[in-house]
Amino acid sequence: MIEIDRNKIYESHGFKFKNFVCLTEEEKRTVLEWRNSPEIRKWMFNSDEISLENHLQFIERLHTRSDCYYWLVYKPDGEPIGVFDITNIDREKNLTECGDYAKPKRFDDGFYFLRECLYFYFNILEIEKNYTEAAVDNRNIHTLNTFFGIEYNGEKEVIENGQVSKFLTCDSFNRDIFNSKYQLGFRDFLQHIKNNKI
Repeated sequence: MIEIDRNKIYESHGFKFKNFVCLTEEEKRTVLEWRNSPEIRKWMFNSDEISLENHLQFIERLHTRSDCYYWLVYKPDGEPIGVFDITNIDREKNLTECGDYAKPKRFDDGFYFLRECLYFYFNILEIEKNYTEAAVDNRNIHTLNTFFGIEYNGEKEVIENGQVSKFLTCDSFNRDIFNSKYQLGFRDFLQHIKNNKI
C-alpha cells in the first residue's frame, strides 16, 4: 500500500479522486446531501440523517486520521459521480475495507464508477486484498460485485437503534481477481445479468 497523500488529487483513466480534506464548502454540502438521500442512507450501517455540523466535524478529523480516507470521485467530464472510502486499514496484511456510493438517481453510471474505484484501490493505492460488506437485500450492488469477482463467503448482523441489519461479506477478493475482470465492459456486464437471470 502506498503512502496516501491527502492533498493529492489522484487520477485513474480520467476519473479524479479528491480527498475530503480538500473539498470546497459546496462539495462538502453536496456529499452530505447525497449521503442523506433516502436511496443512499437506507444501505448504511447508520441510516440516520447526518447534520451539517457533524459532517463538517467528521471531515475536520480526517486531517489527522490514518485509519481511513474518503474521496469525492469525478468522472472524466468533470461531473462528480460518487464517494469512495477505505477504512479499517491493516498495513501489515495490506488489507482494508472499502465503501462507495454513486450519486443518487445516476444508477446508469454505477458500473463505470465501481470499476474505476476498484482499479484505484488495487492498482493506484496498491492494496493487495479487500474486505467487502453489502446489505443482504441490496441486489444492485450484489450484481456488480459478483461480476467483478467478489464471492460472498460470510454474513454479519449489525444492530443500530434496535434494528437488525444483515450483510453479506467477502474476505477473499484480491488484486489478481479484479485485474482479470477490469477489461470487461458494460456489454459483458449485461451478458452476466442475462446468463444469471438477474
